[in-house]
Amino acid sequence: MRVEGSDREALPEAAIPLLEGSITEAVYEKHVAFEKQIEARAEALAPAIQLYDRRQGLLQEREEYLQIISDPKRLLSRGAGAARLREEKLEKRVKKLLPMVSKQLRKAAEEAEAANGFEVRLGGSRVIEALDEFEAATASGAQKKRQEKEDAKAAKAK
Repeated sequence: MRVEGSDREALPEAAIPLLEGSITEAVYEKHVAFEKQIEARAEALAPAIQLYDRRQGLLQEREEYLQIISDPKRLLSRGAGAARLREEKLEKRVKKLLPMVSKQLRKAAEEAEAANGFEVRLGGSRVIEALDEFEAATASGAQKKRQEKEDAKAAKAK
């Protein structure tokens, strides 16, 4: 295993001698202690990880829901009762559960960061920053839709 520049700096000093091939009893003991430390961190982050996974599933359902509602023919087809029921269930899950799970995830991440003293990173980015970005994008999208509706009303009034 080869570790370069910034990745090497991110490793604790207990892991670095193992990469260079000099294994002694002291290094082994440091390694075992480091492994226990990582396991303890993973255990402390387990609730946040579960919430993150649940949120990712809800985000996939949100994309599916947005794809379904973008097709206007869904309302005109005969026998679309089951599809409409599925659409309503997805809508409920996306509109109710996604904000709730996001709020719980934010709380769990903030608590974990405060308790453990390190940033909670999942999926390659800090969880709290990712939630902030998603909320900003969602808010700007909703604001854009409201503006389009107002423009359409103004155009009809003319």
